[in-house]
Amino acid sequence: MWRIIAAKRKQFEGIMAEILTSAQMRAVERAAIEAGRVSGLALMERAGAGVVAAILETWPALAAAAAPPCAVVLCGPGNNGGDGFVVARRLAARGWRVATYLLGTPERLPPDARTNAEAWSAAPTAHALPAAALAAGDWTECRAGVVIDALYGLGFRPPLPAAAAQMLATAGQIVAAHPEGWKRVAIDIPSGLAADAPPQVVPACDLVVTFHLEKPVHPSLRAAGLAVTTVDIGL
Repeated sequence: MWRIIAAKRKQFEGIMAEILTSAQMRAVERAAIEAGRVSGLALMERAGAGVVAAILETWPALAAAAAPPCAVVLCGPGNNGGDGFVVARRLAARGWRVATYLLGTPERLPPDARTNAEAWSAAPTAHALPAAALAAGDWTECRAGVVIDALYGLGFRPPLPAAAAQMLATAGQIVAAHPEGWKRVAIDIPSGLAADAPPQVVPACDLVVTFHLEKPVHPSLRAAGLAVTTVDIGL
């Protein structure tokens, strides 16, 4: 009997090891950076690259489209926004039509996120725009693309600011105009949700890309029908 109990405990601990709280995830990142194994900027680059790879793997038709797809990247005021700028730069390098919309100002971004915002803005074809510039009508002619939700990640605490909610609502209008051609992708977690608790309402989203290991919210999202992909960023 004790062997059965021990076996079940080991199985349970193995399952729990696949889930990290937001605090645990930040501790893992901090330990890796302090040990000199990786920089925060490198982690951000790996995260953005992983999001792009997940998009192309999930929807290979976007990679093979005759006309360049579009990407509307909603960047928030923290490091999640920095991930969004990496995604924007990498998709633009593939020939996509890309625009970023920043909630806040570049000057107030954390250092790594600001570095990636500046790298994106320095590109000749970049469109770095304020949040208020986002308009669904600007994207009606683009029949295939993705909306990238890079507004808030692990550090988010509800409620969602009104300006962010408006950006997400406008992004929803873009997707609704071409329901078969546009997809919604959330970096780490859909904005408006807390990483460490089951959601009260599951937002519309086609793909959630998280990093290293899932967080407590992800099993609930998957159970609700959302696709969740975990990307290895070398931690």
